[in-house]
Amino acid sequence: MKCEYTFSVITVCYNAAGCIEKTIQSVKEQDCDDFEYLIIDGLSKDDTIEMVKKHESSFEGRLIVVSEKDKGLYDAMNKGISMASGEYLIFINADDELCPGILTKIKRVIDNCEKNPDIIYGDSINVYYDDNEQTTKIRHSYPEITCKTLKSGMGVVHQSMFTRRTVFEGIGGFDLEYSIGADWDFLIRSVKNGATMKYIETPICKFPTDGVSSKNHAMQRHKIRKKNELYVGIDFEMLRDVLNPAYILQCIVGSHRYNQIRFYHNKRKSTTNVKVI
Repeated sequence: MKCEYTFSVITVCYNAAGCIEKTIQSVKEQDCDDFEYLIIDGLSKDDTIEMVKKHESSFEGRLIVVSEKDKGLYDAMNKGISMASGEYLIFINADDELCPGILTKIKRVIDNCEKNPDIIYGDSINVYYDDNEQTTKIRHSYPEITCKTLKSGMGVVHQSMFTRRTVFEGIGGFDLEYSIGADWDFLIRSVKNGATMKYIETPICKFPTDGVSSKNHAMQRHKIRKKNELYVGIDFEMLRDVLNPAYILQCIVGSHRYNQIRFYHNKRKSTTNVKVI
């Protein structure tokens, strides 16, 4: 398939009327129009689609909306992949935001590369909530991602990754066997298949930290490591997952209280007014 745009920005959502507005705005306000925007909705029962349609004219024919039943997050992401016509794909889900001007910055990186990297990735701005308050903290991704670093996790959030469509065409999309961590599995497969990667030290997205994927899923993580042959004999990383102090605290106090603790801890070191370079 011929690439019609440099970027395909993909948002998957379900009953996201309360949070998708800021996501759309962050895409709409990009100072680059060399992209298409795909919104893959799981047949929402609220006003998500009505809110999306308010913005159709702003994208001047570059907005594609699909609303139909799916099998969950990664199935919807796979639908986006199959429909995308951009060279690089990025997933900015409902409640996430693209950082201002980031598409222009990434396009400049691509233009300055002798050979286009398979994956371009950067940092993220983690958002911590408590009721109506929020505070933020820059999360630096690993400057180099290898099979060794991938044993303990991605080292980057998928909302900070621009992946060439040819990578998906070569190794397939997200494995629906995993309800959590299919993006990690995909990144492992990409690296093991020789995907070239380029890290840029700048935030790509704002990413709320209280979602489902922020929780610890030790057994599923173990299955991903086993499938991708990331250990020999004993999976010592699984022991680290289970004995992780943050995971233990979350089990004791519950997710809501745990997120409050994270909020107040990071509020003391708040970077709410961070300048995105």
